Parts: sequence; structure tokens; C-alpha cells
Amino acid sequence: MALSRQTTAKITDLLREYPQGLSITDIVKKIDINRNTAGRYLENLLISGQVEMRHFGMAKIYALSNRIPQSAMLSISSDLVMQLDSSLRIVYVNEPFLNLLRVTSTDISGKNIEYSAAVLLFEDTLEDFIALLKTGISGKEWHGTLALKKGDLFYSCYITPMVLNDGRKGVSVRLEDLTELRRHEVALQESEARLRSIIDASPVGISVVLERVILEVNNRFCQMTGYSTSELIGKSIRILYPTDEDFERASSKKYLMMARIGAGNVHIQWKKKDGSIIDVLLNSAP
Repeated sequence: MALSRQTTAKITDLLREYPQGLSITDIVKKIDINRNTAGRYLENLLISGQVEMRHFGMAKIYALSNRIPQSAMLSISSDLVMQLDSSLRIVYVNEPFLNLLRVTSTDISGKNIEYSAAVLLFEDTLEDFIALLKTGISGKEWHGTLALKKGDLFYSCYITPMVLNDGRKGVSVRLEDLTELRRHEVALQESEARLRSIIDASPVGISVVLERVILEVNNRFCQMTGYSTSELIGKSIRILYPTDEDFERASSKKYLMMARIGAGNVHIQWKKKDGSIIDVLLNSAP
């Protein structure tokens, strides 16, 4: 059964008069409710952060919380925050969310989300989003990525069950904007793809080696050595040298030059997959 807002207000007003706090016995004496009812209201106020409790001997003393109100904290958050009741009526929306929707709190509060300005944001995924909200109301958390406005906006979405100030079940939605991060990722992927195309089109064999292990090769490198990409990636560069002595000698000369002038330039011989030997001018740089 939902808790009465009037009774909640009576308790908070009473505690405001007694900043040092009151026991549950003191509260029931001053307000016309029984002890069990007072306990339910105080438990809800504790959950919502409006009231704090401390022990004084055997008694529990309740006082109004000195913490910053949750709504104030949510308003200064850059994340988009919305809270709804179990009927999907909007109870609270923070300022960043209101600014994105270009509405005021009065325009949206108390409305079912399906008939509010919020549908303009969620229209592409509204049916799935409503299902997630209902999951949250049922007591299950959800976290995932939402692509909104036909993929123009990306958010990390957190849906969390909550208890409203009047004791009813509700759900909280927090959206963390990932749009710029996603755009940077896409730009980086496109840049890497262009660089990959340039490297693959190069007439020179190119490889990336870390601690003598091959990490990447281009097409020309594979053509030169007779190996496929899959046969080279993850293998020691030693696979290309005729002997251990050739490998160590070439490595020593290369690293010595790189330490002295920042780049290595040595003439070496490599052994191809078919066993034939080729002369190679090896240019290396960190």
C-alpha cells in the first residue's frame, strides 16, 4: 500500500522542529499514527536519504539528513537523469535532460513517458526502452548502450529500481553521453583504415615488430617472404633468418645503429618459406 504524502510531510516537519532528533516513541506521541506505521515511513525516508538514524543507548534516534538533497546533486550532474513511477509517469527530470528536450519541468512532470516530449529522443527504440523500464520497476537493474535519434546520439544507459519519496516503486534512468567518444572512435577507425590501405598499397614490405614478435605485416611483406599474414602474426621474427647467428648479428647491428642515430639500416639475408634466400635492405625505426 502506498504511503501518504501528508503523513510523510508531518514526520519531516516534526523532525525539522527537533534537529537533535527524535525516537520512534517520541514521533508516535506527537503524530497520530501507530508505531508500526511510523516504522514504515521512517524506513522509506531512510532509503530515500531524507532521514538519518543513529543509536543512543538502546533507542534509535531519527533526524533530518544533513546531506545535499539527491535532486540537487542530480541537477548539477552532466548525465541525463529521469525518475518514473510504476505507471511510467515522469516524477523527476534533471536540468541537462530538460535542456536536451527543450522543455520545462512543468511541461513534462506527471506525464506518461509515452505521451511526453521524451518520445522525441527515444522514438527509434521506444518500445524496447519501455520494456527496459518495466524490467527496472520489477526490481532488476540494466546497463547497456543506446543509439538514439537514428544513431546520431549514443548513451551509456543505467536503469535502476528505486523507491519514491511516498513509498511507491519507481525506476531511475541515467544516460551518460558517449556521442563524442563514439565519434572519435569512428574517426580513429576510419583513419586506421586509410593508413592500412596506404600500407597495403606500398611497394615496400612493411612490418611492425615488438620485442622480436611480429604484430603486423602488409601484403608486399607476405609476397617477399612467401608466408601468409596468419603464418607471420604472433611469430618471432627469427622465422625469417637462415640461422641463429644471422638473426643475432642482424639484431645487434640494427639496435646499435638505432641507439646511435635513431634508425637502423642494415643489409641482411632472409630465408623465404620455400627455403630460398633473398637479400634484404632492412630499415628500422622505433
